[in-house]
Amino acid sequence: MFQYKISDLPEITIDTLTYKLISNETKYNYHYLSNWVDLELERIFYLFEAPNIDTANSINNFINDVSLQIIEVNKLFTDCYFHQIRSNRQNLQDQLSPKIIVAFCFNFLSNKDDDNISLKTLKYFKYTEHLITKHKGVIIEKHENSMVCLFNSAKDALKCTLKTRNVYINDINDNTFPPIIKIGIGISNSKLNPENDQVFINDIDHTKNLCSFSIENQLIITGAFIHLFKKEAYKLIDHSKEIRFLSLDEENFILQLIPILEKSLNTPKFSIRKLTLSMGLSKSKFYRTIVSITGISPQDFINEYKLFKAMNLIISENKNISEIAYETGFGSPSYFSKCFKNRFSITPSKLNDIYSKNN
Repeated sequence: MFQYKISDLPEITIDTLTYKLISNETKYNYHYLSNWVDLELERIFYLFEAPNIDTANSINNFINDVSLQIIEVNKLFTDCYFHQIRSNRQNLQDQLSPKIIVAFCFNFLSNKDDDNISLKTLKYFKYTEHLITKHKGVIIEKHENSMVCLFNSAKDALKCTLKTRNVYINDINDNTFPPIIKIGIGISNSKLNPENDQVFINDIDHTKNLCSFSIENQLIITGAFIHLFKKEAYKLIDHSKEIRFLSLDEENFILQLIPILEKSLNTPKFSIRKLTLSMGLSKSKFYRTIVSITGISPQDFINEYKLFKAMNLIISENKNISEIAYETGFGSPSYFSKCFKNRFSITPSKLNDIYSKNN
């Protein structure tokens, strides 16, 4: 390897010097490898292989405009250098390649008077984390009953989510675990953009919103993911019962619906008619699309959405039941408690006591 100061390069450019090194390889019996500039040190480094120091010194015969400082380095140095180069290239490639976003949302309750829910639900999280790591995923968000992770491979993401979903479904009747009310799993993809984090953040939020449309504990998967999955040349095994594939129109519908629904929930006299008008859709079009995605009516879907949102707020937020009732669009705390108990066989106050005791 040799180095020289950038200021010592008066008439010759770096590209010209590199060309000279490459064109004289055979004549002087060395092999040019690489070069790099260190602006902090104000030096340029050239790395090359030569059989001995005399051959290395022969470079001075045709680079007579620059004062070279030749440094002998061993093979370990070059191996480490090229390993770092490959790692940097791989990191850059990973950043620019599509990332698979997977959002898990677990909604489960304790068995009757068993208040040790935290210890039990911890098993779910630990096993999910194990599967994510096993399938080369990375967890980037984790809350009381949800998590978000990233995968580089569409195949790994699908394998992990199918395994996670099926293990939990099979364990519903196992007393070792708390009963599952609902598992929501959304899968989408995004490209990391170092110059615009908001795009990636929006894609994560969208993936989490997909969990709300998981009916019958299905995986909700976007069309863009399916395209990527096919691009990776993997065959999609028939999992029609476990997976719900969204068309582009359905995905755009969800992207439009959730922000409007969130904004409208606690507004006075909220109605499906107002919701459809805000989305610019006819009532019949809105009805058909909701039923197509979820298999249930718009009113049933909105009720489910409100109740599960309320459950998540009870679990994760330090708010009283009245606040949560109004925030999720119920006219009164008493009506909210009645609807909540009818759906989950437990009152919101009791659930709040359980989580308050275990936090």
